[in-house]
Amino acid sequence: MTLRRRAKLALIVADWAHVLARQAAVVIDRTPASALRVEGGAPGCRAPIVLLPGIWEPWRLLLPLGRFLAGAGHPVHVVEGLGWNGRELDASAEIVATYLAEHHLRGVFLVAHSKGGLIGKRVMVDADAGPRVRGMIALCSPFGGSSLSLPLLRRSPLGLFAPSGLAIAALASEREVNGRVVSLASAWDEMIPEGSTLPGGRNLALDLAGHFRPLADAGVHELVHRQLHELIESEPPMELTAIAAVGRNGAIGIRGDVPWHIPEDWRRFKAVTMGGSLIMGRKTFELIGAPLPGRTSIVVSRSPREPAAASPVTAEPNQTRVIWVTSLDEAIAAADSSRPIWVAGGAEIYRLAWDRLTGLDICEVDQEPEADTFFPAITDEEWVETSREQREGYAFVRYQRRVS
Repeated sequence: MTLRRRAKLALIVADWAHVLARQAAVVIDRTPASALRVEGGAPGCRAPIVLLPGIWEPWRLLLPLGRFLAGAGHPVHVVEGLGWNGRELDASAEIVATYLAEHHLRGVFLVAHSKGGLIGKRVMVDADAGPRVRGMIALCSPFGGSSLSLPLLRRSPLGLFAPSGLAIAALASEREVNGRVVSLASAWDEMIPEGSTLPGGRNLALDLAGHFRPLADAGVHELVHRQLHELIESEPPMELTAIAAVGRNGAIGIRGDVPWHIPEDWRRFKAVTMGGSLIMGRKTFELIGAPLPGRTSIVVSRSPREPAAASPVTAEPNQTRVIWVTSLDEAIAAADSSRPIWVAGGAEIYRLAWDRLTGLDICEVDQEPEADTFFPAITDEEWVETSREQREGYAFVRYQRRVS
């Protein structure tokens, strides 16, 4: 046996010793899925993550990576319905899509290992589930199949990985989502001799060899996290404008209602927001009393509820829709960026969105009423006034964030 073959054999032995030890450990591990969720006093603004394991891998095999990402502040979800993940690709993807819908998840990133990357891409190209996913980081995923999927395995779950099989060929033909996928390939992968290259994706090579050991490596965890934020930062900038009526003392509400009656403000609100998306909290939505015609109302709530006939994420202009989400990130991801996006309150939603706002559309009311909810302070250091329409007792004023 040559030195190179002995080195590869040693790598294979080390890799499989590692995964067998981990598999034995996860059988007795009772860590609940909820342990990876990041809870806070207000809806979170960190991008949610869904972990997708490989074939015959329970979700707890990805627990070290999941704990690292949760520790970095991301709500991490696992799809327990996958079990040991031995189903056909379409069946697995349907389970994941159902999980996303039932948990009202939007704006998520998938972090996947091996077969999990194929499941993730299948979800991303799905017409209904795909819009819920912003991107994916796949580790050691056989996007082009594996030559180890021999003909005698075609009728087994491992037949999925046949390079000439229908599943791999169908996924390979779907290239539109590849630009939102980061494929991390180990230095040498005994399970995927051809490697994990995804045409059109962001392909990165690891220094570490093996199909399984990268899952537990601290350096790989950090790389996954960095790539996650590079995906976020690579997204085109989004115009996000807060709209509100504000008193001289910053007042916007008292005991769940507005402290004034200005019909012209409401008529203008209707005119400027028509056809766009309105991000608001549950109390604001309930104060309005009904879905606003001709707009998408995106409601941020700790306890979301979805209409019985949920509309797709994309819609025709001026279509009336309601989308329930659990965080600001999910709300922004659910909005159609090709149309205006407005933040409509209340005070907590304004606060969460403040650093991400690009503009303000304010009805400045010449009153200082009693109030229990207030708008954040508008300072000259942060905002520049771009227009003003003076009326009797109030003015419509627009601000743009200063560029530092």
